[in-house]
Amino acid sequence: MRWLALAGAAAAWLIVYWLTRPKPSAVVAHTAPSEPPTATQPPAPVAPPTPPAPRPSAPAAKALPPAVQSAIAASPQQPQPQGGELQAAFEREVPDATAAQAEARIREIFKREAEFDIVFRHVICTRSVCKIDLRWSPELSDPYNGGLIKVVEEFSRELALVPEGAVGPETPMPIPMVAYIARKGYSIEGLLAERGAAAGH
Repeated sequence: MRWLALAGAAAAWLIVYWLTRPKPSAVVAHTAPSEPPTATQPPAPVAPPTPPAPRPSAPAAKALPPAVQSAIAASPQQPQPQGGELQAAFEREVPDATAAQAEARIREIFKREAEFDIVFRHVICTRSVCKIDLRWSPELSDPYNGGLIKVVEEFSRELALVPEGAVGPETPMPIPMVAYIARKGYSIEGLLAERGAAAGH
């Protein structure tokens, strides 16, 4: 009986102790909320450089005829005429036996074009070069160019176009033009060689 009393007392003590013992304070870990990763902001767009203001365009000038200059540079000892070596050869040569035939062919070519009596004025040929007197204006461009293209196709591509007198926006129309063209079988290079050989003698 004594043993049972002791066991009961011990059990009661344990119950009291368990109920009355100080409870450990709960440790709550306060974890600071992690900051969300800062989003990488795209770089601000760079504004393209402001283009310079367009310059005011010059007023349109009156159309002028195309001018084809000789590709041969003027000799420092002997200034070249405006028509280059073709004009120089024409001025130092005389017509040969076939000049009249070449003149008739050029006249026939232009006669097939419209406004022939206005565009075409005269043609003279020497041994190696023909000089064609023409008139040009914007309204006469088609017969003017059409005749010259056919002459170039039949004679040669060695061509120089020279306006008669000063040409500008106020020049009255049609404008007098002179075309110097090498005859078939002749070239500026060959004419220069001939002139050089003659100067050496």
